[in-house]
Amino acid sequence: MNISAIVPAYNAEKYLRFALNSLINQSYPLAEIIIIDDCSQDDTLKIAKEFQSRFNGLKIIHQIENKGVSSARNIGIKRATGDWILFLDADDIVDKNLLKKQVDILLSQSKSNVDKWGAVYPSYQQIEKEGQSLGDLIKGKQVPAKESFGYFLLRNQIITPSGLLVKKDKVLDLGGFDESLALNEDWDLWLRMSKHYGFLYVEDAIAKVRRHENNTTNEIRNAVHGENSILNRFKLEEIRNAIFKRSLPYTLNKLEYTSMLYRLGHWVDGYNEIQNINDNDYAADLFFLKALYKIKKKEYVHAKHDLELVVAKNSSNGAALNNLGVLQAILGDVKSAKKNFEKALELFPGYLDASYNCELINQNKHNLEYKFTWRMLRKSLLRYSK
Repeated sequence: MNISAIVPAYNAEKYLRFALNSLINQSYPLAEIIIIDDCSQDDTLKIAKEFQSRFNGLKIIHQIENKGVSSARNIGIKRATGDWILFLDADDIVDKNLLKKQVDILLSQSKSNVDKWGAVYPSYQQIEKEGQSLGDLIKGKQVPAKESFGYFLLRNQIITPSGLLVKKDKVLDLGGFDESLALNEDWDLWLRMSKHYGFLYVEDAIAKVRRHENNTTNEIRNAVHGENSILNRFKLEEIRNAIFKRSLPYTLNKLEYTSMLYRLGHWVDGYNEIQNINDNDYAADLFFLKALYKIKKKEYVHAKHDLELVVAKNSSNGAALNNLGVLQAILGDVKSAKKNFEKALELFPGYLDASYNCELINQNKHNLEYKFTWRMLRKSLLRYSK
């Protein structure tokens, strides 16, 4: 297989060497590495040129103005000679056997089967600026190709661009990355791809994604707003059909569709979806969604009762613990609220809503507005800044 690596870089002098070394040392050889220097103001371009003597297939594209990561990736895709593209951000790294494992799984597909797959993605580890691990390994899930769109809509699993191997012609056919999007441009492309192609998953292939310290609640708000703007491009009927197409229990699909309706602001429709559910296997999820609706309606006492039922059934539900704590604080039980915020943080280090709420409690700032969490937490929380 002929594979090109694309590395968009902007002011990446601190980490670019690590990224390029991880590509050059792949056990499965790359045909070329394309660095798109997006008008950096530091030594990014100089470092890139240094590596040309170490790797004959290294090409550098220098942009005279900063156009953003989507533009950089699109330029790289169009200039690439490989049939497959490996993405890697300039501050991330990949394990040396990543490509080999991805190629192996592609080659294991039958000829009649291989064309339905558009990409191969790995597990990934978040790391801080000095390379230390942040939290657990973030794993994906192999799902049938025809069900990919339904899973990706819910975004219960996040696929990072770094370490993702994609078929070049399939990306070009879909127009590449949407350069009008400031956030979630990668998820937008994965969604468009997943309507036509499946994504293969390699669990023991790992990318390491660097997160930086400037995480803010505003960034998360912007990310959520960006998600909704992308979701609103699809009709509700299309979203519903994709979610219910998954080979999962009907009740679970119904609950997750309700969560999607809530995210899109269709609160009454979402609440009506779950009125006739009587499934003890998903009772905790059901009461959590009922509680969210009641919080939205400011029926705090009833919402508190529902969340107490959730925590009784699943004491490690971080979002329920946080929201229960908020309601307890609002209703005057500050001691219990603090206990639940701290437990949520213990279970999910880096949980920003619980951290913010705990800080309000500790500083006796009860006049400020606490933060609810409006959907279930993923098993491993993401750091939003890059």
